[in-house]
Amino acid sequence: RVIIMGLFANIIFVLLTLTMLFLPTAGSNIHDPQLAFIFGKTPRLFIAGRIAYLAGSFANASLTTVMHTKFSKIRPRYRSIFTISIGLFIDILIFISLGYIGEVSLVAIISMIITYWIFNVIVICIINPLIKPTIRWIN
Repeated sequence: RVIIMGLFANIIFVLLTLTMLFLPTAGSNIHDPQLAFIFGKTPRLFIAGRIAYLAGSFANASLTTVMHTKFSKIRPRYRSIFTISIGLFIDILIFISLGYIGEVSLVAIISMIITYWIFNVIVICIINPLIKPTIRWIN
């Protein structure tokens, strides 16, 4: 239910930003081209985000199943970090590629993918040990 509400909130945001671009502005607004440049990209980023999320989540779920059945001797924490990292890499690769190809240079796209992925893996490694105690605390 929360995911569906988030999806609808994103759709409403995209529609409102596109509507804003077609509404008349104050005569003194010199930033119209910049607004169009930034907010005109929202549909593309929205679609790229949904495709990337689905692909990354599917990869994460598939890898989790494989890791659980074939590599059960590896500690769950390391299996979790590995599967989440691969799922995130696929998510980031698809989102940044679809969202920014043709807008920025290929070098910048590769740099964004690597930087964002490394940052997320570091965050996962820091947060992962806290997951089990947090779940115990919630239950």
